[in-house]
Formats: sequence, structure tokens, C-alpha cells
Amino acid sequence: MHIFVTADLHLGHEGIRQHCARPFSSVEEMDEALISNWNGAVSRRDLVYVVGDFAWGNHNLYLGRLNGKKILVRGNHDQMPGDALRHFTETHDLLVRRIAGHRTVLCHYCLTSWPGSNGGTWHLYGHSHGRIRETSYSPRCDVGVDVWDYAPVPWEAVEKKLAGRAKVLGSDPRALDRNVEENREENRKIRAELTG
Repeated sequence: MHIFVTADLHLGHEGIRQHCARPFSSVEEMDEALISNWNGAVSRRDLVYVVGDFAWGNHNLYLGRLNGKKILVRGNHDQMPGDALRHFTETHDLLVRRIAGHRTVLCHYCLTSWPGSNGGTWHLYGHSHGRIRETSYSPRCDVGVDVWDYAPVPWEAVEKKLAGRAKVLGSDPRALDRNVEENREENRKIRAELTG
């Protein structure tokens, strides 16, 4: 069994093509490419964590065509009927789990801080469609299809991307202290302007 993560497929969502400049001429072409990419990587025995915004509608149709066992971490567009939810092994709003030896927080929304973020816990998210800058010092990763060539991400790719980040976070406490001081100074200016 292999493990994959993905987010923001937006299957059946016409507007997402323009919103994210997806290179498909129609929503049908997009859906077929996403399904083909999924099934080209994922076998029936594999496990896929879907970190939100799976489909716009017709959930059962899509779920029936996709390989693997699926765990859903709900996103803002995951309003689906109970018969569709039964296709998922589990459903969560936020999931904290050890995956392949790594403590991981899965949430559709990008978090700035999460349980264990200073202790090496990883954070996987979607929602932003690649529009949040990832930094070398934060052990978090956008697993959305828009930044992973419209396919599920193999767990090994997540490991390769985040392996060094947990070690870097907090390695320069002076940089973190400078950030605190900059925030404090900005807040003092705002308060001074308000109090005249």
C-alpha cells in the first residue's frame, strides 16, 4: 500500500478553471485529466488523504471512478450528501495523525501555527491553490492539485520536501525574536495613532 495526499480537485467546478488558470478547455476535460492522473498513480490498495474541496457536485459519480481508499479532511466546498460520504473511510474537519512515522496535521486551511509546529510536526493543507508562499523554515506544504501537476502527491514527495524544514524551524531564535519585535513595534504605532 502506498500513501498519497491531495486537495482542491474541484471536480465539476466550471469556475475553478478561470479562478486558477487551469489549462483545460472545458470542465469535462479538466475532470477527465484529474481522474486519469489520479488513477495513473493510485492503485485500488493505496490510501489517499483528500485535504478538502473534492468536488462541486455529482460526488458519487467521481468517487466511484477513483482508485484507492479515501480519507476526507473537509474543505469549504465539501457539502455532500451522506451517501457520498460513505465512499470515504473516514471524514474529519482537522486530522492529527502519525503518517509513515511523521506526526502530521491535515487541515484544508493553511495554518500559521499548529500543534507541534515547533517540534517537527508537519502541516498539509489546500485551499490557497498555491498562492501562499512556502518558506524553508516552516514544515508545511500545499498539497493541492494546482501546484502538483493535477495529480495526487506521493507521500515520499512530501517527505523529501519537508524533511529539512522541521530542523530549520527555530534554529535561529534571533530571527524569531526580530519578528516578535517588528510585530510589537507595528502594534505600538497603531495604538499610538488611535490614542492620538
